[in-house]
Amino acid sequence: MIDGDVTSGWNTSSYRQQFPALKPGVGVMVSFASAVQLSELTINSPSAGTVVEIRSAPTADAPLEETTAVTEVTLRSGDTRVSMAQSQPVTHLLVWITELSGSDSGYSSEIRELTFQRAGA
Repeated sequence: MIDGDVTSGWNTSSYRQQFPALKPGVGVMVSFASAVQLSELTINSPSAGTVVEIRSAPTADAPLEETTAVTEVTLRSGDTRVSMAQSQPVTHLLVWITELSGSDSGYSSEIRELTFQRAGA
């Protein structure tokens, strides 16, 4: 997801029911070597309609209840830009999917690329 290649990515499992029927969501944790102030995050995904929360975390393995919601966005197909202008510096960032793309025949989502823009860069 952070390799500059939008032809590959990370897929959720396929579910028969929409979240939160079986669990509250699913996601991926991104860790930085030191705290960074981000101005924007771009999510590349073919899964239009996926709802994603961006959450800061105190550690790389923090449980969801110890993370803090920064913002929420509904993805469109291709690039979705997410403003991080009001966020605090972060070392760990959770990209948490709370609603999958799909229909009654199956729900799943894919994230192909994450791009981070530092504030002032």
